[in-house]
Amino acid sequence: MANIWNPYRFAYSEYVVPLLCLSLILIGVIIRWLIEGRKRNEYIWRLLLMFWIFTILSATILGRGRYRGDNLNLHLFWTFRYAWSNHSWRHWYDIIGNMMLFLPLGIILPSALSVFRRLLRTCSAGLILSVFVEVYQYFTHTGLCELDDIFNNTYGVLLGFAIWVVNRKGTCRKSKLLAGTFILSTSGIMIVLLIISLVSWK
Repeated sequence: MANIWNPYRFAYSEYVVPLLCLSLILIGVIIRWLIEGRKRNEYIWRLLLMFWIFTILSATILGRGRYRGDNLNLHLFWTFRYAWSNHSWRHWYDIIGNMMLFLPLGIILPSALSVFRRLLRTCSAGLILSVFVEVYQYFTHTGLCELDDIFNNTYGVLLGFAIWVVNRKGTCRKSKLLAGTFILSTSGIMIVLLIISLVSWK
């Protein structure tokens, strides 16, 4: 029964996940039809926010089995070192996956709620959510509690916020340039690291 709360791990997830997405689209269409103007967009973004928080909780907490063994690792950047020295694609996948899981939050939060249109507030919200997930996993033994996960999650939120800044109308050119440079440099570094790791692995 626990897996029902996590449609991404449910036995019939190939049906449940598309249905969830279709339901989200349908609700968005209804909102678009019933409500006009700026308020309509706010409703849609808030709907997306609720959906994505559920997605994060589903991927990290809900419906997960009990983790056996030591589930605490406070060594910062150990996954980066291990992935680099052992050419571990699994660990690169985990690093990038943890960033990508929280990246949409950096876009959706400032779009849904004007109070989060500040970098520090958005990143703080992402940090708090990530810490909550890690602490919950530690005390319930439903996963590994790692500083690396908190760093990667928060960095993902930062990337998402940079994307939001670049695409937002009315943002000054300097801010867009800084955000764009940050996005390109991060993407470039990750690509170079992956290529070097792949070449070394061969």
